Order: sequence, then structure tokens, then C-alpha cells
Amino acid sequence: MAMKRLQTITEEQREDVLCPVCGKKVVALEYKLGKGDEVLSHVNCECWLKEIEEEDRRFEAQKAAIDLDKRQKAAGMSRFELKQRFENDDGRYTEATQKCLDYVKRFDKMKEKGRGLLIYGGMGTGKTFMSNCVANALMEKGVNVRRISLVKLLNFRISMDNINTMNEVVETLKSAGLVVIDDYGVERDTPYIDENIFAIIDTLYNDGVPMVITTNLNAEQLRKNPNAVKARSHERILENVVIVRMVGDSRRPALAAQAKMDTEMIFSAE
Repeated sequence: MAMKRLQTITEEQREDVLCPVCGKKVVALEYKLGKGDEVLSHVNCECWLKEIEEEDRRFEAQKAAIDLDKRQKAAGMSRFELKQRFENDDGRYTEATQKCLDYVKRFDKMKEKGRGLLIYGGMGTGKTFMSNCVANALMEKGVNVRRISLVKLLNFRISMDNINTMNEVVETLKSAGLVVIDDYGVERDTPYIDENIFAIIDTLYNDGVPMVITTNLNAEQLRKNPNAVKARSHERILENVVIVRMVGDSRRPALAAQAKMDTEMIFSAE
């Protein structure tokens, strides 16, 4: 409120003041500042108070928009991914969608337990879309989200050959309120990569950072992996996730057909 910004020295009541909003005569308090300037605060005019409250709401909304923009820029998501919302869901997997909505709704309690989501299914079923819906909904609630692709991250690490780079990445992930790991399990199968993935998963697990993981592998496949290092990663993942099943036909042929139709309509338009 504007009252908090005044450094009042003297204060007296006046009854001959007109409200600057509606023009009605009101009882007001006159605040005299240190340099002799006068500021009138119309304490009993309802329309003036509403004007101040609306100003405060606009200020808070502007601040929230700026904060959200900062979170989105730090999340590691493309402009296309930042537009993906639950309201755009086609309703094909209602149970999966509801689980993700419930997770967002109960995120504070889930975060206390370090609990995340494991979204699994075949290619093109919408796993990444669903994880982005969760990420965007939580960013709008004030959660700092980091989204990574292990394939891209580890390829970058190999090309840089710089251990400090990986340590910096892990430290950044540790500071997040939620980490989204996309396409888990498609990375190359080498001891070096397995150890680096375990380091990331183990750090997040020990720090209680919730993970939303998309993968083509179901829980049984993760449990039965014979690779000892992978098994340790999978054990930590499965201990702290709600499993979300999205098994079905790929959406991509239909999406490609729709994109083709849209393009043809653009070119055929006069």
C-alpha cells in the first residue's frame, strides 16, 4: 500500500478534502513530510482504497510475470516447449493426465519427500509433452525447474572433456525445485556414460530433488537391467517416483499429416 512509503512527521485530520477519484468530500489524514511537502491519504473513501488496492494488484501481477520469465529462461526449455499446457492435451491418456495434474496440485508435499514422476511409453505417445505440462504448471506456481537431455548433456561433456563443466551442471540441478530428465535410457551404453548418469541421479536423490523422467522403459525393464551401475540408478529412480503409463500408438504420423494440411492451406490462400 502507498501508506507504507510515507515517512510521516506530523499527522492531523481534515474534513474539507475532496477524493481525487470520485470528487466526494471525505475525512482525510494530512501527512506532512520532512521537507514541508504534503501528502493527503484519504482513509475513508472506498473508491480511493479500491484504486490503491488495484494498483497493488497490478504491481504484484507485473512482478509475478517478471519472475516467471526469469524461471522460464533458466529452465532450459525451447519457446515451443514453454507453450505446452494441460489445457492443450488431447485427452487420449486421461489417467496419465490426471496423475500429472494431481502431482502439480500436491507438489509441496511431494517435494518434501523428494517424490517425482516416471512417465513411460513408446515413441510419439506424448511423454515429453506431458512432462513439459508439469514443468510449466509448476513454474507458474513459483517452482524453479531445470530440464535436461542426458544425451545432449553427456555429448557436450565428452566434447569439452572438462570435469568442472559436469560439476557445475550438477550443482545447478541441485539448486532446482524440480529436474525434468527427457528420454532417459536412449543414451549410449558405455561405462563412462553409465557412471556420469549415476552421479547425476545419485546427487539428486540424496539432495531430495524431485525428478520427472520420461523414458521408453517400463518399471519392470528398469528393475531387471543386468548392468550393475544402471541398476543403482534405476533403484534410486523407482524408489521416489509415481509411475505414469502412456502406452499406445504414436501421435507423430497424425501430427505430420495435420502439419502438411496446414501448410497446404497457407500456400493455397489468396
